[in-house]
Amino acid sequence: MEEFSHGQQVKKCNYLSDIIILNDNQFMGADKEGKQNFITDIYRKYVKLVELLKSGERSAEHNPSVDEFCMTTAYAVSRMSSCLKRKVGAVVTIKKEAEKTTVNHNATGLIYSLPCIISTGYNEVPLGSYKCIYHPKFQMCYRDHLQEVHARKFKYCPECGTQINQITVKCSKCNQ
Repeated sequence: MEEFSHGQQVKKCNYLSDIIILNDNQFMGADKEGKQNFITDIYRKYVKLVELLKSGERSAEHNPSVDEFCMTTAYAVSRMSSCLKRKVGAVVTIKKEAEKTTVNHNATGLIYSLPCIISTGYNEVPLGSYKCIYHPKFQMCYRDHLQEVHARKFKYCPECGTQINQITVKCSKCNQ
C-alpha cells in the first residue's frame, strides 16, 4: 500500500528512478559466454549510461526501452484519474515492424519493432456519477457507496452467517 511508509512505494520509486531494468532472461544452464554477454549488455545499456549522465554527457544512442516507454505512458495517463483511492492507467499497444534507415544509405536497413499505441485509459467514475472529490459526502468513493447499498440488502454475512450490523454494514465476526 502506497499510503503506508513501510509499504510498497511504486510511484515514489518510479519518480526517483533514472532507468528501469527489466530482467526477464532465463540463465538456467546458460554457458559462460551467454552469461558474459548478459553482463556486457547490462554494462552497455545501463552502467555506461549512468557514467555518462554522472559526467554531464548524454548518450545519443540510448532511448527508452519499449517497456519503459509504455509504463511511463501508463503512469502519465493514470494521473488523469480523479479516483482518491487508486489511480490506474493502461496502454494498449501492438508491435509494428519498421525499417531502420541510415544517414549514408549504404548500410542495409534493419527491421526492428516499435510499439504502436492503439488506446490509453484510466479508471474513472461512470458517466453521470459524482467524481469522488465532488461527492456531496465529501471524499466518499462511489464504490464505497455502492458497496453500502448492496450490503444493506444482506441480513446475514455470506461468508460466515453471522448477523450483519446495519449501522456499520460489516460483519462483527469476519469483518467482511
